[in-house]
Amino acid sequence: MYKRFYFGHALVCAALFSMAGSLSAQSQVTLNSEEAVQMALANNPLLQAAHAVVSQAEARFLQSGRLDNPELGLSYAGDQAFNNEGEQSFGLAFSQRFPVTNRLKLEKALAQKEIEVARAEIDDEVRLLKKQVRLAVVALANTEAELELRMQLNDLNREFLDFIESRIQTGEASQVEADQLRLTRYATQQEARHLEHRQASQQAALRELMGVEPEFGINLDYAFVVAASKLELSSFGQDLLHVHPAYRLGQLLLELSEGRIDSARAERWADVAIEVFYEEERGEDAPNGLGRDRFFGIGISVPLPLHDRNQGNIAEQRALRGEMQWRLQATASRLRIEASMQRKLVHAVYEQALEYESEVLALVERNIAAMQEAYANGQISLTELFQAQAQRLKIQSTHIEVLSELANARINWSAATGNDLWTLATAAGTQTD
Repeated sequence: MYKRFYFGHALVCAALFSMAGSLSAQSQVTLNSEEAVQMALANNPLLQAAHAVVSQAEARFLQSGRLDNPELGLSYAGDQAFNNEGEQSFGLAFSQRFPVTNRLKLEKALAQKEIEVARAEIDDEVRLLKKQVRLAVVALANTEAELELRMQLNDLNREFLDFIESRIQTGEASQVEADQLRLTRYATQQEARHLEHRQASQQAALRELMGVEPEFGINLDYAFVVAASKLELSSFGQDLLHVHPAYRLGQLLLELSEGRIDSARAERWADVAIEVFYEEERGEDAPNGLGRDRFFGIGISVPLPLHDRNQGNIAEQRALRGEMQWRLQATASRLRIEASMQRKLVHAVYEQALEYESEVLALVERNIAAMQEAYANGQISLTELFQAQAQRLKIQSTHIEVLSELANARINWSAATGNDLWTLATAAGTQTD
């Protein structure tokens, strides 16, 4: 995962940051969806924190599986406070504790498994971060498209207002019609301001995901388009399930819990202490006076598991394994259901988008052109023209919503299956939205 990310995207991210750093706070950086994703992968603080967790696990691995430090003991005793006959003793001991079981080997294996879990968590965080950024980009593009519609409608109404005011002077239009149009323009301008506020909020959320400064200007390069051919999405089978980052993380957590059961069992027996010692005694040896005796020996201390057999910890780890099994099952079920639902949604919304694209939008444009000409010729009223304009705005807005829903369904399907359409498209030399 690390080589693939850093090697594959380092130049892109470096170029983006170099470009961003050379711009002032008022400048705009043009980004498409995947460039925003790469900046988030390179700079999102929560993702960087996840990388630090891997470093912590690697440090624990270096410390694991080691013997306790040996102990050096010194002792001295004398009779100065009592008979004061010069008797004394001196002792030197060296002791080391050794595990009876394979506890250290299991400890090392657990530390290695924790590294795998930490890396799997990063893979899953990357999956979720990509999803969040792409959904944020679609939401922002949706708002900008809606804002553009309002601006177009406002410009159109201004043109019609100028037209009506010119007709008022000749008595061909009334002031009431002009006032109605001014009210309509005001309502459209208020909708545009509301969309501008939403746009600012969505840009702030995207900046947070990308890990950039609040002044970082974003000029989104995103177009809602409908693919010419139907999107063929593969079904979510066992092969994709077992390599999915979320499922793989669950598997590793289950394996980690099983390893902790073995470790808890091994801890039923405490370490055995082996001691090597030297003693020297100087004592009264009647009738010869003071004499010196020396001893060299070895000792062993074996703790017996009579009162504490670590049963509570073993039971706890078994319960944790049961929890991980159920969580893994829940993850598999959730991913299957989500993948199936989003796959069906992509296909259904795609057909809906095609219908809008090929039939409805063209019909609306022809209709509005005819209505404008009819109004100019006095064949229809201003109210009817307003209704036609409102209908076009509603249909265009609905089309944008449909395309947004299609994009979101694809993003959610990609996250649910772990099958990154954008990576596949890049490798194939094609382009996605």
